[in-house]
Amino acid sequence: KIEPSLDEKRRIFCKDARDIAKEGCGLKSMRSALKAYKVDVKYCQLGCFKEKKGKQFIVRTKTWIENADGDLLFGRGKTELLELIGQTGSLLHASKLMGINYKKAWMHLQALQKNSQEILVSTRQGRSKESGTKLTPRALELMENYSILQKDIEEYANKRFKELFLKGKK
Repeated sequence: KIEPSLDEKRRIFCKDARDIAKEGCGLKSMRSALKAYKVDVKYCQLGCFKEKKGKQFIVRTKTWIENADGDLLFGRGKTELLELIGQTGSLLHASKLMGINYKKAWMHLQALQKNSQEILVSTRQGRSKESGTKLTPRALELMENYSILQKDIEEYANKRFKELFLKGKK
């Protein structure tokens, strides 16, 4: 399964090795096979495999969504804020985890709701189990869709990067 993914110098991209490992053999077996067949791994950003060091180029992408007026609707920071609100049930705790003050987090949330023209969180005061800040189904949908979009863009960017900058190396 490894051979088709190797380049002429018997190297494999980390992502390709991980994909093969996911198909059934697992990372541990993949590491053993790569070592046994003396295959080098290229561009391992996750630390899954030992990599022969050399000069590396990595493409990075940043995706955000704006409305027609150029106001930020959704991006990495807003997504992180919503994720942390969902995990902690609190805007205050989410802001502390992000390292920003409560007012800034609150302003981000208000801008997000205003620009998207949707209610993304519901808040209930008190000390019961039902109290706190909860994400609406629409917020969860937006987060999921943004995550899918970001993943698709990064996959395309990496594929295109390999085609343009690593010609003949794979």
